[in-house]
Amino acid sequence: MEENKEQAEKCRDMAKTAMKAGDYTKAIKWFEKSLRLFPLPGVSGMIERCKNEKNSASTRRQSTGPSAAAREATETRRRQESGTGDIRGGGSSDQNDLVKKILRASKGKDAHYKVLGLERGAGESEIKKAYKRTSLKVHPDKNPADKADEAFKAVGLAYATLSDSRKRQIYDATGNEDPDNTGAGGGNPFAGFNRGGGGFRHSAHGEVDPEDIFRMFFGGGGPMGGGFGGPGVRMYSSGFGGMPRAQRRERGGQGGGQQQQQSSILQLLPILFFILISFFSFPEESSSGDSGSQYFSLTHKHPFTNPMETRHRGVVKDIPYFVSDKFMRTYYRDPYKVAQVERMVERAYDTYLVNECRNQRKYKRQLEQRANNYRGNQETRDGLLNEAVKVELTRCDEHRDLFQTTKR
Repeated sequence: MEENKEQAEKCRDMAKTAMKAGDYTKAIKWFEKSLRLFPLPGVSGMIERCKNEKNSASTRRQSTGPSAAAREATETRRRQESGTGDIRGGGSSDQNDLVKKILRASKGKDAHYKVLGLERGAGESEIKKAYKRTSLKVHPDKNPADKADEAFKAVGLAYATLSDSRKRQIYDATGNEDPDNTGAGGGNPFAGFNRGGGGFRHSAHGEVDPEDIFRMFFGGGGPMGGGFGGPGVRMYSSGFGGMPRAQRRERGGQGGGQQQQQSSILQLLPILFFILISFFSFPEESSSGDSGSQYFSLTHKHPFTNPMETRHRGVVKDIPYFVSDKFMRTYYRDPYKVAQVERMVERAYDTYLVNECRNQRKYKRQLEQRANNYRGNQETRDGLLNEAVKVELTRCDEHRDLFQTTKR
């Protein structure tokens, strides 16, 4: 069937990617799965080639000793971790120098000011101009230098802190964006991204997205205007970000009970607002299973051209899916966010298999009914019945194996 052929092609593509990365065991697994789904030309030959390459690699490791084997394993792992190869790299000397300069400036005293090239007394307009000027030069889509994404995050964090009067006051006094931010980051200059503004802490991996700040200046901005994350900064409330939770602070002294109660109520209002927002802003998943959201697709199509497969704990393993180059730059190294996407992939693939199973059952019943309703000679009727019997419910079997047998 056409659906089987499409899935077989997808498995074949996954196998080719693994083969290029030198992971012949995985390549053989995907080629064999492709062959079970549909007999695509050349797949059998690729299986034999992978087996030969695997045996040759094993022989080379035995003959060249442990050091060469270790180097080969390291290189294979590096290629696998890079996903599609060298996603980044290059850039002019000026671009590389700027990235290095920003990363050096992001450490130490007055880091946010140094990142933007400002003095401590800089005004709001100067901060905005500095952000516009610097962010354009290090945005990952415009600067191909290595670690440009880290420099871009540092610039976004600097602006998010200095553009918020409360956070800037705390930063000037303590060197942190938030006085309760003790131990967060362990020297990581981007640790402040784990906090929203206005006294609210995101969940473990929630963050003010530097892309949102950038869009505010160069492409429409966030819908919340001058909200809790600084002027015009939109805080993630769902999807990859975490739901902000109120930062509870115990206050000493007596006679402040009523004031503390009022303060607690006021703190709950933004949380309720974010809960409402989450119902409308969480990325939608396609019921067809063709594409889960703006973050991935179950089929290979532009811009989703980088093959991946589910691997995180609590998710059905080895479901193939595809992501964009932007995803690889922005989220690939964050296991929490990749796990969120893989849960969406799992649900989308579950829906897809259920629908395909239903279609296969329907097609099989139609063939059986046509045979049973046939009033011609017995030989033709038997042939029609045999045709119905030969229809395999491959999608039903796959759904049972994945979601009823191997789930968790």
